[in-house]
Amino acid sequence: SQGFSNVSLDKVFQGGANISGFQIVSPENPIVQQFLQRWERLDEREFPEAKNTPLKYTSALTHDAILVIAEAFRYLRRQRVDVSRRGGAGDCLANPAVPWSQGIDIERALKMVGGRETERGAVREMGRVIVRNRDRERKKERKKERKKERKKERKKERKKERKKERKKERKKERKKERKKEGRRDRERDREL
Repeated sequence: SQGFSNVSLDKVFQGGANISGFQIVSPENPIVQQFLQRWERLDEREFPEAKNTPLKYTSALTHDAILVIAEAFRYLRRQRVDVSRRGGAGDCLANPAVPWSQGIDIERALKMVGGRETERGAVREMGRVIVRNRDRERKKERKKERKKERKKERKKERKKERKKERKKERKKERKKERKKEGRRDRERDREL
């Protein structure tokens, strides 16, 4: 059933037991009332359980989950976040696994919508937060990229400097060799 209020507690009260419970579905909520009205109007031939069986809590939770997902995707569409793969399938065997970039946006949107009223337009601030988080992530990624680039540049510069120094050393050694050869030649000339 939908919750605690649907359970018959007459026998329990006679025994004097102390019971605590909670209600998953709020029957006063206009969204719930609207859904229950639609549930009762369903065609008996297609949905025979709709008339005789009260709405189960699993059905209510499923309905709520679908509303949350729908609101999250509405938000992402309003923010122009492209969640389609468009043929860009990743490597399933990548180690470590590479997360799907849009998956992160979808996850955030679901977390933001989750615990709030899921009616259209009720989640305005969520947009700002997701955009801020995505911008922060992109800034971090750009910063990492710049850092990598600087590191590569420094490495190249060091390599060039070492190459120059080796060249200078070889030049000095050749000069020394020539001086030595010149001395030897002069000494030979003197001896002759």
